[in-house]
Amino acid sequence: MITITNGREVKDWIGVEMTDTEKQFRKIMAQTALTIMDFAKRIAPVITGRYRSSIHIEFGGGTKVSGAVDLSGNKWTEPFTEQPGDDEIFVGTNVVYAGKVEGKHNTIEQAATQGQWYLTRKVNELSKS
Repeated sequence: MITITNGREVKDWIGVEMTDTEKQFRKIMAQTALTIMDFAKRIAPVITGRYRSSIHIEFGGGTKVSGAVDLSGNKWTEPFTEQPGDDEIFVGTNVVYAGKVEGKHNTIEQAATQGQWYLTRKVNELSKS
């Protein structure tokens, strides 16, 4: 699971001072989470589609779970065991065997790298304006 908790953490992570409003930052964080989820689903190994469809986003202050459908037609709507705080966004899965899949394929870790690139680019664009 990838957790983005707050602006200070992101600033320290990528080394760029935030220069725009909180609203724009939240939009960037949400788009970063979508980038991570999209990339993770693209590279996730597929047998039944359960693992791929279980990768979802939860936003703090009102959980929103993606309602993806696996290859068998089962809809995934289960939230994470731990809920994100008000300024947090979680991207990941809570299927029982996800740890084994992640250990073998590094799906979420690779997706987080894609998210970091997106986030860095967007924050740099904001800092220039």
